[in-house]
Amino acid sequence: MAKIILLPVHGEGRMGVVVLTLIILLSTYRSISAQSLPIPQIQPCKNQAVQGKAIGSIASRKDENHSGEFTVTVEVKCHQGQIQNFPYHLEIDAYTLKDTQVQHRIAVDRFDQLTSLGKAVTPTIFLTGTCTVDQEEIPGCRFWLMLVDNREESDIISFLVVDGAGKRIAYGTGALKAGDIGIQENE
Repeated sequence: MAKIILLPVHGEGRMGVVVLTLIILLSTYRSISAQSLPIPQIQPCKNQAVQGKAIGSIASRKDENHSGEFTVTVEVKCHQGQIQNFPYHLEIDAYTLKDTQVQHRIAVDRFDQLTSLGKAVTPTIFLTGTCTVDQEEIPGCRFWLMLVDNREESDIISFLVVDGAGKRIAYGTGALKAGDIGIQENE
C-alpha cells in the first residue's frame, strides 16, 4: 500500500503540483498491477482436420545405436464435437530415440479427446487416447500428443506414451526436421 507524504514546499501552487503528481503515480501503479495475462481459449473438438507426416529430431536422445529422430503420421477429423472413427490414423515411431522402452511403432486404436487452441496464428491440437505397440504387448497403453502448426516456421510435436501402470514407454518434444503437420478448420 502506498502512502502519501506531503513535503513542505513554498507557495500554494507547488503543493497542488506535488499532490497531483502523487495521484498520477498511484493511479499508474494501480493500473499496471491490475493487468493479467489472458487465459487461452481452449475449444473442444469442432470441425477440424489434422493431417501430415513429420520427422522430429532431439539431439540429446541420439547415440551410436539411435538416430535421435521420431516420426509422427496423423490423419484425424472432427465433426460437430465427435472425432470421426474411421478413417483415422495416428502412428508414432519413437524407437529410434535413446531410452525409449518400445522397439516398434506405436499405433492409436482409440481417440478419447481432441482439443484445440490458437486457431488464428499458431493452431495447436491436443490428442489423447489408447494405443497399441506393433509386435509388443503393452497393457493399458495410453498417449498424449500435442501438435503445433507454426505455418511458415518449423512445427512442434510433443508426445508421451505410458503403460497401464503409468510407466513412461516413449516421449519426446521437438521441432520438425522434415515434413509438415497441417491443422485446418473443416466446413
